[in-house]
Amino acid sequence: MEKKVWLFITRAQPGIHAWQADGIQQAREQGITDVVIGIGSANKEYTMDNPFTYEERKEMVEISAKELFSDLNVQVVPVPDFEDSSRWRNYLAQHLPPFSYVISGNEWVNEVFKDTDKKIIPLKVRKYVKWSALRKQIAMNRWWEASKVLPAGVIDYLQNIWADKRIREIAHQEKEGPSVTADIVYVDDQWYLILVDRKYYPTGHALPGWFVDLWESTKNAAIREMKEETWLDVEITEFVALRDDPDRDPRDHNIAAVYRVKKVWGELQAADDAKQIIKIPFTKESITNHEPFAFEDHRQTLLEYLEKLENMK
Repeated sequence: MEKKVWLFITRAQPGIHAWQADGIQQAREQGITDVVIGIGSANKEYTMDNPFTYEERKEMVEISAKELFSDLNVQVVPVPDFEDSSRWRNYLAQHLPPFSYVISGNEWVNEVFKDTDKKIIPLKVRKYVKWSALRKQIAMNRWWEASKVLPAGVIDYLQNIWADKRIREIAHQEKEGPSVTADIVYVDDQWYLILVDRKYYPTGHALPGWFVDLWESTKNAAIREMKEETWLDVEITEFVALRDDPDRDPRDHNIAAVYRVKKVWGELQAADDAKQIIKIPFTKESITNHEPFAFEDHRQTLLEYLEKLENMK
């Protein structure tokens, strides 16, 4: 059998997760026999983005390899960060074992190797796992959730090194806090609620809204996001809710400030990261039965708001 060596770059914070395991399966389908796993940011540790040392990550990758793809020949090597892509690429050429293929779902990695003799085989993203969301699950001792995307041996390793406590301590030291989003309840003249069909993870239907920028109020963010997602100019009419459950958003710990708005000007249409506009009757029955909500607490917020409106009659 022809030897086909593939380079796979990952920060492995922590181990190899389900999306990467699926990528390795795609590599197998391309006839890959050997994989050089370069652990990125190997010179960084004990930060929120890189809480684990290179040695710990190397061990977790080796555990993952034994459980997920023991039939492949695997070499694990450190890859430190550099200021520019050319230095990074030169380091790989000088310090890594020879490889002919680069299989990656990372656009930057693919761009680095675009004009080289390496054959780039892009991966299809068939599963999605966000590193920060995974580390949040670990920090909150939600091992049953982390175990859905991490090998059992990696879960055991993380528990043995008290990874949950480490991540919480780093977050405290770095004064890491939740991000804030502004979400919008807009009901048109026919009493239809406006939702957007999201392009990006988590996919599904959601209230219009997005993250608040630095030095921006939540009210101004709501007005800006409504314009960017629906082309409507609006004004705030009412504060609806503050949602702060750490589990409300699968991406990370994000707090949502929810406002009701009314239209000032514009024609409703999908824009920015909205695939399309969704209209549903603004009723308890419609909201209860509607699927799919990208954020389940959007449904709960709307039902609680409807109950409040009913009690005010």
